[in-house]
Amino acid sequence: MGMQEYRNLPAFLAGWDIAIMPFARNDVVRPYGELGLVAIADSADAFVATAEAMLRQSATERANWLREVDALLAQNSWDQSWPKMSHLIDEVLQGSPLTSSGTAAD
Repeated sequence: MGMQEYRNLPAFLAGWDIAIMPFARNDVVRPYGELGLVAIADSADAFVATAEAMLRQSATERANWLREVDALLAQNSWDQSWPKMSHLIDEVLQGSPLTSSGTAAD
């Protein structure tokens, strides 16, 4: 399959039953696993068992899972993140110190 252009990805993804995204298990990835939105396997055997379990899901189970995933991704999309990041960048450029939570100090 090789490298694909982004515009071609929806056609590829439409036929997939399972996708693999090898990431380090860290604080960025862990919450998705804890919420049940992704399956995280720690070994080859665990990966195979998890993949087989996912393939056995009913259409209803898969649709329910997909709704949960879509809802979280909609809250964390780039379209949602960029305005917040842009605002923080603008505040720093204007000299407003930020608090540890990433908001401007009063």
